[in-house]
Amino acid sequence: MHYWQIRKYPPLEKGKKPRKKIRTWTSIVDIGNFYYGSLFTEEEYLEIEDKYVEAVNSYLKFLGIDRLELMFLGSDQKTFIEHSQKYPKCYTEEIIEFYYELHGDAFVAGDCIEHAVRLSLREDVSCQMRKERLLFVNCTYDLYMDIGSNQEDRGVIEKIRQSGLYADLWDHECQTNLWEPPKG
Repeated sequence: MHYWQIRKYPPLEKGKKPRKKIRTWTSIVDIGNFYYGSLFTEEEYLEIEDKYVEAVNSYLKFLGIDRLELMFLGSDQKTFIEHSQKYPKCYTEEIIEFYYELHGDAFVAGDCIEHAVRLSLREDVSCQMRKERLLFVNCTYDLYMDIGSNQEDRGVIEKIRQSGLYADLWDHECQTNLWEPPKG
């Protein structure tokens, strides 16, 4: 399986010294703070989050997948309520309904895939999604997303990169893929 790490941060280049860290936003909770001299808004957050959703949708379209199995690992209702009240533009009625309907492993399709990706990126839920051995999606903290697929499409990866996100092929198995049986 090919694993790609998708993120909004530039990669550390091999053989080069690490660059001085620049304070940047890493989560929905950073909305309302100042970065690069400007107030970070819900609209700006959603603009980046939309790129992650489109990355998943591009791979789904390439593979002809319209439904994913979701492994529900947990949620934090207190945090979800705080986020939905503090960032109302980010929490549509549909996303809120989806959150409260999500209690265990399920199959998701259409907008529900998008809702699961968004809630995972916001750290409101912890889940992984897959379609058998065709596709694997995992969102982790600080807006990192792992996509695994048994098929590689350079066109999809290039589209993700052109959106402004970084996409790097891993040279090893994804350690967080809970669907894969342990080797050994």
